[in-house]
Amino acid sequence: MSTSALAEFSEAFRQAIADQEGGRFTMDLLASRSGISRSAISQVLTGRRLPTESMMQRIVIAADLDARTRGRVLRLWEAARGERVRNSDQEPLFPDVAPRSRRSGSSQLVPKFGQPDPIRVSNPAELTQALRAVHVWAGEPSLRKLEVRSGGKLRRSSVSDMLRGTTLPEYDRFIAFLRACGIEGPNLDVWVFTWRRLKALAKPEIASWMPGMWAVP
Repeated sequence: MSTSALAEFSEAFRQAIADQEGGRFTMDLLASRSGISRSAISQVLTGRRLPTESMMQRIVIAADLDARTRGRVLRLWEAARGERVRNSDQEPLFPDVAPRSRRSGSSQLVPKFGQPDPIRVSNPAELTQALRAVHVWAGEPSLRKLEVRSGGKLRRSSVSDMLRGTTLPEYDRFIAFLRACGIEGPNLDVWVFTWRRLKALAKPEIASWMPGMWAVP
Protein backbone atom coordinates (compact mmCIF):
# COMPACT_ATOMS: atom_id res chain seq x y z
CA MET A 1 0.00 0.00 0.00
CA SER A 2 1.41 3.40 -0.94
CA THR A 3 2.18 5.93 1.79
CA SER A 4 -0.20 8.88 1.94
CA ALA A 5 1.17 12.39 1.52
CA LEU A 6 0.05 13.19 5.09
CA ALA A 7 1.96 10.21 6.51
CA GLU A 8 5.08 11.13 4.52
CA PHE A 9 4.86 14.72 5.72
CA SER A 10 4.36 13.85 9.40
CA GLU A 11 7.21 11.31 9.37
CA ALA A 12 9.62 13.79 7.78
CA PHE A 13 8.56 16.60 10.12
CA ARG A 14 8.89 14.37 13.19
CA GLN A 15 12.36 13.22 12.13
CA ALA A 16 13.51 16.76 11.35
CA ILE A 17 12.52 17.95 14.82
CA ALA A 18 14.03 14.87 16.47
CA ASP A 19 17.36 15.68 14.79
CA GLN A 20 17.40 19.21 16.20
CA GLU A 21 19.93 20.00 18.95
CA GLY A 22 21.22 16.45 19.05
CA GLY A 23 17.80 15.02 19.84
CA ARG A 24 17.32 17.22 22.91
CA PHE A 25 14.53 19.29 21.35
CA THR A 26 11.51 18.41 23.53
CA MET A 27 7.83 18.67 22.72
CA ASP A 28 7.37 21.05 25.65
CA LEU A 29 10.04 23.38 24.26
CA LEU A 30 8.40 23.35 20.85
CA ALA A 31 5.01 24.11 22.40
CA SER A 32 6.49 26.95 24.43
CA ARG A 33 8.22 28.53 21.45
CA SER A 34 5.28 28.20 19.05
CA GLY A 35 2.42 29.02 21.41
CA ILE A 36 0.63 25.87 20.24
CA SER A 37 -0.51 23.20 22.68
CA ARG A 38 1.61 20.10 23.15
CA SER A 39 -1.33 17.86 22.21
CA ALA A 40 -1.95 19.73 18.94
CA ILE A 41 1.72 19.44 17.97
CA SER A 42 1.66 15.75 18.85
CA GLN A 43 -1.33 15.23 16.54
CA VAL A 44 0.58 16.94 13.69
CA LEU A 45 3.75 14.90 14.20
CA THR A 46 1.88 11.59 14.39
CA GLY A 47 -0.14 12.21 11.24
CA ARG A 48 -3.49 12.62 12.97
CA ARG A 49 -3.86 16.26 12.00
CA LEU A 50 -2.86 18.35 8.99
CA PRO A 51 -1.82 21.77 10.32
CA THR A 52 -3.22 24.98 8.91
CA GLU A 53 -0.91 27.40 7.13
CA SER A 54 -0.65 29.59 10.24
CA MET A 55 0.04 26.64 12.55
CA MET A 56 2.62 25.25 10.15
CA GLN A 57 4.49 28.54 10.00
CA ARG A 58 4.57 28.85 13.79
CA ILE A 59 5.87 25.32 14.33
CA VAL A 60 8.51 25.64 11.61
CA ILE A 61 9.78 28.91 13.08
CA ALA A 62 9.81 27.46 16.59
CA ALA A 63 11.72 24.37 15.43
CA ASP A 64 14.44 26.57 13.90
CA LEU A 65 15.10 24.13 11.05
CA ASP A 66 17.86 24.82 8.55
CA ALA A 67 16.75 26.17 5.17
CA ARG A 68 17.13 22.89 3.29
CA THR A 69 15.20 20.82 5.85
CA ARG A 70 12.54 23.50 6.24
CA GLY A 71 12.02 23.67 2.48
CA ARG A 72 11.62 19.88 2.24
CA VAL A 73 9.13 19.74 5.12
CA LEU A 74 7.07 22.60 3.68
CA ARG A 75 6.95 20.99 0.25
CA LEU A 76 5.68 17.77 1.82
CA TRP A 77 3.08 19.78 3.75
CA GLU A 78 1.92 21.42 0.50
CA ALA A 79 1.61 17.97 -1.09
CA ALA A 80 -0.42 16.69 1.88
CA ARG A 81 -2.67 19.72 1.69
CA GLY A 82 -3.19 19.20 -2.03
CA GLU A 83 -4.04 15.53 -1.41
CA ARG A 84 -6.60 16.55 1.23
CA VAL A 85 -8.29 18.94 -1.20
CA ARG A 86 -8.39 16.37 -3.99
CA ASN A 87 -9.79 13.68 -1.67
CA SER A 88 -12.47 15.99 -0.31
CA ASP A 89 -13.52 16.76 -3.87
CA GLN A 90 -13.88 13.08 -4.70
CA GLU A 91 -15.85 11.95 -1.66
CA PRO A 92 -19.26 11.84 -3.39
CA LEU A 93 -19.28 8.76 -5.60
CA PHE A 94 -21.70 9.88 -8.28
CA PRO A 95 -22.66 13.54 -7.72
CA ASP A 96 -19.69 14.90 -9.68
CA VAL A 97 -21.25 18.29 -10.18
CA ALA A 98 -21.97 20.86 -7.52
CA PRO A 99 -23.90 24.15 -7.56
CA ARG A 100 -22.04 27.43 -7.46
CA SER A 101 -21.92 29.31 -4.20
CA ARG A 102 -25.11 31.23 -3.50
CA ARG A 103 -23.04 34.35 -3.02
CA SER A 104 -22.66 34.60 -6.78
CA GLY A 105 -26.40 34.43 -7.36
CA SER A 106 -25.82 31.78 -10.02
CA SER A 107 -27.06 28.19 -10.13
CA GLN A 108 -24.53 27.17 -12.78
CA LEU A 109 -23.24 23.63 -12.30
CA VAL A 110 -19.52 22.91 -12.52
CA PRO A 111 -17.76 19.51 -12.29
CA LYS A 112 -15.99 18.75 -9.04
CA PHE A 113 -13.90 15.86 -10.32
CA GLY A 114 -10.71 16.83 -12.16
CA GLN A 115 -10.46 20.34 -10.74
CA PRO A 116 -7.08 21.92 -11.67
CA ASP A 117 -4.50 21.76 -8.87
CA PRO A 118 -1.95 24.64 -8.68
CA ILE A 119 0.20 23.13 -5.94
CA ARG A 120 3.11 22.41 -8.35
CA VAL A 121 3.09 25.88 -9.94
CA SER A 122 6.57 27.41 -9.64
CA ASN A 123 6.37 30.68 -11.62
CA PRO A 124 3.83 33.20 -13.01
CA ALA A 125 3.86 31.66 -16.50
CA GLU A 126 2.84 28.28 -15.05
CA LEU A 127 0.14 30.00 -13.01
CA THR A 128 -1.28 31.43 -16.24
CA GLN A 129 -1.40 27.92 -17.70
CA ALA A 130 -3.19 26.70 -14.57
CA LEU A 131 -5.73 29.54 -14.85
CA ARG A 132 -6.41 28.56 -18.45
CA ALA A 133 -7.06 25.03 -17.20
CA VAL A 134 -9.55 26.44 -14.68
CA HIS A 135 -11.32 28.26 -17.50
CA VAL A 136 -11.64 25.00 -19.45
CA TRP A 137 -12.72 23.10 -16.32
CA ALA A 138 -15.49 25.66 -15.77
CA GLY A 139 -16.83 25.03 -19.28
CA GLU A 140 -15.00 27.91 -21.00
CA PRO A 141 -17.52 30.60 -20.05
CA SER A 142 -17.35 33.70 -22.24
CA LEU A 143 -15.55 36.79 -20.98
CA ARG A 144 -18.93 38.50 -20.73
CA LYS A 145 -20.30 35.73 -18.50
CA LEU A 146 -17.26 35.94 -16.24
CA GLU A 147 -17.73 39.69 -15.98
CA VAL A 148 -21.38 39.21 -14.94
CA ARG A 149 -20.63 36.41 -12.47
CA SER A 150 -17.95 38.49 -10.76
CA GLY A 151 -20.47 41.20 -9.93
CA GLY A 152 -18.43 43.83 -11.71
CA LYS A 153 -15.08 42.92 -10.18
CA LEU A 154 -13.80 41.71 -13.54
CA ARG A 155 -13.67 43.36 -16.94
CA ARG A 156 -13.50 41.38 -20.16
CA SER A 157 -10.18 43.00 -21.03
CA SER A 158 -8.64 42.18 -17.64
CA VAL A 159 -9.68 38.51 -17.91
CA SER A 160 -8.24 38.29 -21.40
CA ASP A 161 -4.97 39.83 -20.20
CA MET A 162 -4.84 37.42 -17.24
CA LEU A 163 -5.24 34.35 -19.44
CA ARG A 164 -2.55 35.51 -21.84
CA GLY A 165 -0.11 37.12 -19.42
CA THR A 166 3.27 36.01 -18.11
CA THR A 167 3.25 38.06 -14.91
CA LEU A 168 1.51 37.48 -11.61
CA PRO A 169 -2.11 38.73 -11.84
CA GLU A 170 -3.46 41.37 -9.52
CA TYR A 171 -4.74 39.59 -6.38
CA ASP A 172 -8.37 40.78 -6.30
CA ARG A 173 -8.89 40.00 -9.99
CA PHE A 174 -7.22 36.62 -9.52
CA ILE A 175 -9.66 35.69 -6.73
CA ALA A 176 -12.66 37.10 -8.59
CA PHE A 177 -11.79 35.02 -11.68
CA LEU A 178 -11.43 31.80 -9.66
CA ARG A 179 -14.76 32.34 -7.91
CA ALA A 180 -16.47 33.16 -11.19
CA CYS A 181 -15.20 29.81 -12.48
CA GLY A 182 -16.54 27.91 -9.46
CA ILE A 183 -13.42 27.59 -7.28
CA GLU A 184 -14.49 27.95 -3.65
CA GLY A 185 -13.72 26.88 -0.07
CA PRO A 186 -10.60 24.78 0.65
CA ASN A 187 -9.86 24.62 -3.08
CA LEU A 188 -9.63 28.41 -3.23
CA ASP A 189 -7.24 28.36 -0.25
CA VAL A 190 -4.71 26.36 -2.27
CA TRP A 191 -4.81 28.97 -5.06
CA VAL A 192 -4.42 31.81 -2.56
CA PHE A 193 -1.41 30.07 -1.01
CA THR A 194 0.14 29.60 -4.47
CA TRP A 195 -0.31 33.29 -5.36
CA ARG A 196 1.25 34.39 -2.07
CA ARG A 197 4.18 32.02 -2.53
CA LEU A 198 4.93 33.38 -6.00
CA LYS A 199 4.61 36.97 -4.75
CA ALA A 200 7.04 36.29 -1.89
CA LEU A 201 9.55 34.61 -4.20
CA ALA A 202 9.54 37.73 -6.40
CA LYS A 203 10.74 39.74 -3.39
CA PRO A 204 13.78 37.97 -1.88
CA GLU A 205 14.10 40.60 0.84
CA ILE A 206 10.79 39.52 2.41
CA ALA A 207 10.74 35.81 1.52
CA SER A 208 12.74 34.89 4.63
CA TRP A 209 10.00 36.42 6.79
CA MET A 210 7.38 34.16 5.22
CA PRO A 211 8.58 30.61 5.99
CA GLY A 212 5.53 28.97 4.43
CA MET A 213 6.22 30.47 1.01
CA TRP A 214 8.69 28.14 -0.63
CA ALA A 215 9.10 27.16 -4.27
CA VAL A 216 8.03 23.69 -5.35
CA PRO A 217 10.77 21.97 -7.39
